[in-house]
Amino acid sequence: MRGWEGIKFLFFSRGLSRWVNRIRTILNRFSWGPSKQMGIIFAFVDCLKEHHLQGNFFIPAVLLKRYAAELKKVDRQTIEWGIHGLVHTDHSKLNAHEQKTQITQAITVFDQCGFDFKGFRCPYLRFNEHTHEILWGLNRFKFDSSKSVLWEEVYNREQAHYLWIKNFYTAQTYVKNAAQPLMLGSLVEIPVSLPDDDITVDREHYDAETIFRMWAFMLRACHKNNEVFVLQLHPERFLELKDVLNKLIMEAKSLQPSIWMTTLGEVAQWQESNPSGGMPDLYQGAFCISGDIDAITIKDFFLRLQEW
Repeated sequence: MRGWEGIKFLFFSRGLSRWVNRIRTILNRFSWGPSKQMGIIFAFVDCLKEHHLQGNFFIPAVLLKRYAAELKKVDRQTIEWGIHGLVHTDHSKLNAHEQKTQITQAITVFDQCGFDFKGFRCPYLRFNEHTHEILWGLNRFKFDSSKSVLWEEVYNREQAHYLWIKNFYTAQTYVKNAAQPLMLGSLVEIPVSLPDDDITVDREHYDAETIFRMWAFMLRACHKNNEVFVLQLHPERFLELKDVLNKLIMEAKSLQPSIWMTTLGEVAQWQESNPSGGMPDLYQGAFCISGDIDAITIKDFFLRLQEW
C-alpha cells in the first residue's frame, strides 16, 4: 500500500512525460553505489569552502543512517545539517500523530549517528497545520524552512508550469517582507525562495544565464529589503549549476552594504535573540545556500516507494 501511494504521488508531482525525463537525469546523476553522488556532494562542499562560506544540507533520517559512514566525511565546519523527515514523504498528508512519530524517530536516528542539527525542512516543502506545532513542541529545533515564496517578477503565468508549481508548493506570492524570518513560538520559520533548481533545470530547462538572472534578481531584492534569500540547490544538480552558483556568490560579495552570507541556523539564532528583526550590524539582508539530499544511489529511489 505504501508503495502504491508513493507511486501515485510521484506521478502527481511530475506526470508521465516529466518522469521519463526524470529517469534520464537520475541515471546521469546517480549510480548504484554511493561514490558518484558523494563525489558531487564533496564538490559542493569544496565550492563553499573555496569561498569561505557555510551552507545547509537537509537529509531524511533513513538516508543518513544508510550512508552514515560516507556522510561523516562531509566537513561539519562547512555544512550545517538539518532533518528532512524520517523518510521522503509528503508531510501535508500526515496527521498529527503520524508526523510526530516520524519526526521523533528521525531525531533518534540523527542522535544515534552523532549528527547535530538545528533545523527541519519538509520533503517537497509540503506541510500542514500540525507541522509547526509539532516541531515547536519537540523542543529540538531552532528553525523550520518548509514555507516557500514564489517570485512572480521572474516566474509567473507566462511560464509553462507556473500554476502547477503555485498549487503544489502552496507558495506565497512574494511581496515585500515575505522573505523575512518569522517567529512561531520558539521556532523561527525561514522561507525558501522559488523558483529553485528543480523548477529551473528539470521542469523548465532554462539555460545557465537565465537561471543566474532570476536568482540574482531575488538576491538583490532581498538585499534591498533587508530580507533572507534562501537558495534551494539540491546537490544532485550542483555540477550543472556550479558556474551559476559561483557567479551568484560573487554577485552577493559585491553588494553594498554587505549581505550576511551565513547558515539558516545562524539566522534563526539571531532572530531568536533579536525578535524585532533586522540583521547584525554592518549587514543588510542575508543569503543562505541550502540543499536537500533526497537520494544518494539509484537504489534509494526504489526504496523510497517502500518507505513512503
